[in-house]
Amino acid sequence: MEIEREIRGQFKPPSMGRTSVPIPIAGPGYLKITPTGIDAQGFKLPTSLLVPIAFGGLLAIVVLGFYLRDTYFPNLSTGVMKGLGVIATMTFIGVLLGGRSLSGKGKEKPLLLSIPWASVDKVSKDPDNDKGLVIKVKKFKPKGTIHFEPEGDLQNAIADLARPAILK
Repeated sequence: MEIEREIRGQFKPPSMGRTSVPIPIAGPGYLKITPTGIDAQGFKLPTSLLVPIAFGGLLAIVVLGFYLRDTYFPNLSTGVMKGLGVIATMTFIGVLLGGRSLSGKGKEKPLLLSIPWASVDKVSKDPDNDKGLVIKVKKFKPKGTIHFEPEGDLQNAIADLARPAILK
């Protein structure tokens, strides 16, 4: 007998993973338990060129600062250079944070991942989110972790995903 169960909720990947890379799926969606595996339906996180551009800009500012100091202002104090460095770094962080919040607006694309049971390594409670769970995916592209916050009971969702009735 084929039983399918759909668990609705929110995909909430961390900005950086601890031990593995978070799979770039976010926003509202569902996890569907099927005879062949888990279908994860959410939205693909948009990739942003803002990070490499901002990093390149910071690097250019630092190089330009040293050039100007050595060429035109050899007697400039170290404190002034440190101050300029702090200003450049804060500008870099501001651009990254501001761009991160704006970069995904209206650019989300639906994403469906059909992960076979052989690729589901582990399902557990998310150590960084009291209301969430983590699915560790291996031997699948993309591999990494899916971070999901179910609308219903967390423990039931973990139990259903870890030992689905379909496989019993």
